[in-house]
Amino acid sequence: MAQKKTKKSVLLSTVILWTGLFFSVLLGLFLVLSFEKVSVDLHGPDVEIHILPGDDLSEKENNELNEVITDNGDEIIIDTLPPVTVLPPSVIVPPSLPPPKKIAFDCASFLESSSFFRDPKSQAARELDRLKQEGNDADAKLLERIACIPQGVWIIGDDLNFVSERAKTMVTQAADAKKIPILVLYNIPDHTTLTWWSGVGKTVKYSDWIQRISEGIGDNSVWIVLEPDAIGLFPNLSSEDQAVRASELKSAVEYIKDHNKNARVYLDGGHGNWRSPAIMASALKRSGIDRADGFFTNVANYQQLNDEISYGQTVSGLLGGKHFIIDTSRNGRAIEDTEWCNTPGVAIGALPTRETGAVGIDAFLWIKPPGESDGTCGGGPQAGKFWVERALTMIRESLF
Repeated sequence: MAQKKTKKSVLLSTVILWTGLFFSVLLGLFLVLSFEKVSVDLHGPDVEIHILPGDDLSEKENNELNEVITDNGDEIIIDTLPPVTVLPPSVIVPPSLPPPKKIAFDCASFLESSSFFRDPKSQAARELDRLKQEGNDADAKLLERIACIPQGVWIIGDDLNFVSERAKTMVTQAADAKKIPILVLYNIPDHTTLTWWSGVGKTVKYSDWIQRISEGIGDNSVWIVLEPDAIGLFPNLSSEDQAVRASELKSAVEYIKDHNKNARVYLDGGHGNWRSPAIMASALKRSGIDRADGFFTNVANYQQLNDEISYGQTVSGLLGGKHFIIDTSRNGRAIEDTEWCNTPGVAIGALPTRETGAVGIDAFLWIKPPGESDGTCGGGPQAGKFWVERALTMIRESLF
């Protein structure tokens, strides 16, 4: 009797064991087939991926399966993901981002790979030298992230000999370095209507000013950013002055294209939070866009890159597909403040490149040098003067 009971107990235990194993397998299959959501934990040098049950993956999250990019405001870190491991819900931990690994910014490598010319005597470069001489290594290391980057060289003022020689010096140095200089011409007159920006010509004919700069450029390669704000400010001018300004810009485009065979010319396209695409397209047509190589947007402003791409492509569509460039020197983070002058919280954005990955965009450029003041607003120095405290803040706020 005892032996018979023992056999029954063994049989019952076996059934219970196999039943437990069967349901464990089913539970495991359920967990594997139901995971959808991804979170990433970085633990020191190792990357661990947890697959969580949840909603469908977005396109962005799917892209993040291939590569993780983290940032501590000072470095870029790119980690390739290892094979995925599946964890049951009972051991899932909330995602966290401890301090990432450090990768030094290599100025020499960036300059070698860039298509564009960096002025070695820019205000940022001179300020960097001063910090190094003073032994301020921490701030110098940060400022290098601006001083090292190719930026627009602004040609301003009524001294015809100076502007011609300035243009000649920049394009010659760039040619020797086999790089493309970015010249920003900023001196168009305001005529009878006063506008709220500085730098307008006062004592010389604009056509003479353009001619002398053209002589300085010669046959050298150059990209010309022609008069930021000049077209965006059309509505601020009288109808008579609008006609005069449109004529001046159109004549400038034609003169440069006729006399400087290796020059590209881009006209002012405002930005996406200022004028409507229809208004800008109409003004660009009056101002010689048909002979120009394209238009530029977001100079000295902080509109987000995706918004500017959408805006620029809309304007381009109204102009038969004209190409454009975007100033990314200040749009590294979203800004809600509508103040244009020395706006707080601004961060430097995407580095200058011709590899934009977007249809009709010739380049992302730093047209307005980061750190140069917009004016005395917000405690800043005179417009155009380098403000090292602001420059360092922009770097610390940046996403690259």
